[in-house]
Amino acid sequence: MSKLLFTAITCFFTLYGQAQRSANLNITNNYIFRGFTISDDEPALQGGVDYNFVKGFYVGTWGSNYTLFSAREQELKKESGLEVDVFAGYSRELLKDLQLDVGYIAYFFPSKSFFDFQEVYLGLDYQFLGLKYSGELELDYHYYELNFQFELTDQWQLKTHYGRLETEGSKPIAHVSDWLLGLGLDLVWFQFEVSYADKDQFYTSSQNIFLKPEDLSDGQYILSISKTWPK
Repeated sequence: MSKLLFTAITCFFTLYGQAQRSANLNITNNYIFRGFTISDDEPALQGGVDYNFVKGFYVGTWGSNYTLFSAREQELKKESGLEVDVFAGYSRELLKDLQLDVGYIAYFFPSKSFFDFQEVYLGLDYQFLGLKYSGELELDYHYYELNFQFELTDQWQLKTHYGRLETEGSKPIAHVSDWLLGLGLDLVWFQFEVSYADKDQFYTSSQNIFLKPEDLSDGQYILSISKTWPK
């Protein structure tokens, strides 16, 4: 047993030493997740750390402040705090320019655990197009998305996104489509982005609605400045 443990620890530190580490920091005027504001239309400070190992494996974490709304005890209540996401996955090139990405992500809301949820995901990227599926492990919902990012010049990028949330069962939580159009600029040490996000009508039968009713159909303009290391 001790030999097996020693081997496992040795392998871990070997992989850790070979890992490519990166970090990111982002400031935005509005935290938008799949078409909805997760910061009550207020600014958010976000950041994360990623470790990419040999053979395509990776792990990482990401965090942000948030403001959500719950309907516990028949009362709409504002809930704010820190979101911490932890993820792990595997990525590899299947064919030239065709990239596979499969993994798991857990969304944690410390002290507000009723917001916690987990997803598995599967993505395919070909040049500037990306397809991705995400499925929740307990609520039986499925999120499909199509992403497009085109390099206009060495500094400018055009970004678009379309997503569709579907649920199963006799008591659906939500059905909603969302979309985004954005323009990115790499300037000196920072990346700037301006975009517009919107969605169609939304409905819920959940006891934790998470969102203000008046936010269910409003579009949002998003401004952000970010920095990644290394670059």
